[in-house]
Amino acid sequence: MDRTREGTGYGINPLQPAQIEAWFRIRRIHPSPWHLDAIDRLDATRMLLYFEKKGEANKETEAPQVSARPLTSRLFDALFPAKR
Repeated sequence: MDRTREGTGYGINPLQPAQIEAWFRIRRIHPSPWHLDAIDRLDATRMLLYFEKKGEANKETEAPQVSARPLTSRLFDALFPAKR
């Protein structure tokens, strides 16, 4: 089911009931209520782990955006020339 999961540019979305129903229907399985509860809990754990891992990856790749070169009036004028 995880392979059919939809996502956005910000990460993954929870499994939708229609996806779960289709998975069971294709396999001709009639789930008990506890099966659905277990899938919901597993899905919540999957999402939690995904976003924790994604957060750790972002921390490692973020670098401070600081120039090694100090901003002088001459550099400022070069970056932002006066409009005439």
